[in-house]
Amino acid sequence: HDALPIWVKSSKFPNSIHGVLTQPKQFQPMVNGAYKNAKPSDEEYRAAREALNGVDPTGRALYFYSPSPATTSWHETLTHTTTIGVHKFFK
Repeated sequence: HDALPIWVKSSKFPNSIHGVLTQPKQFQPMVNGAYKNAKPSDEEYRAAREALNGVDPTGRALYFYSPSPATTSWHETLTHTTTIGVHKFFK
């Protein structure tokens, strides 16, 4: 359980990576299938490997988004912790 990402450990989200990614009204790329055509950068792959190995490359962030397709401002009341590739992370 210690190796799980912080957002999987959080009581705000389901307790598995699959549960978090497929949660209703979350992660539009999972809902619309766009994740199948994603081309992650080396930096994004590295961060994903770190997270799966129990290292938190996000600064304890619980939320993230990609600003290029996103048009909402829900993140404006949160603290930006880091940017990995095109994704901005917040807590």
